[in-house]
Amino acid sequence: MRLDSRPYADRLRKERARLELPQAQVCIAGGVSKSTQVAYECDQRVPDLEYLDGIATLGVDKVFVATGLSATDFAAKHFDWELHREILGAINEFATEHCVSIPPTKLSDLIHLLYDEFSSSGKIESATLARALRLVA
Repeated sequence: MRLDSRPYADRLRKERARLELPQAQVCIAGGVSKSTQVAYECDQRVPDLEYLDGIATLGVDKVFVATGLSATDFAAKHFDWELHREILGAINEFATEHCVSIPPTKLSDLIHLLYDEFSSSGKIESATLARALRLVA
């Protein structure tokens, strides 16, 4: 069955060509057989996330293969920068008020966690924010 509405094959072949990767190397990284790789590149099968994660180790842009947008373009188009700024501001305000120093790696994890929590609604929920921030205090 040809999946014309999902041109994974073209994007997968473009990524292999861009990186000059032979099919055999992609098969190994993706954990699939040669016949499965051929099926992906002929739009006879749809790659799963485990396969995409595997080939990403070779430098393949898995977001591009899945969506048609580079990872950078996808993030720029779908990332809520205003929400990110609000979260960072709230964390900084909390840290200042409570004289807490948050190490950069923990700060990065905290921002990521809170962004994941609030991105579906696009709003910061103060009770959830307070609970998370108390954990770092």
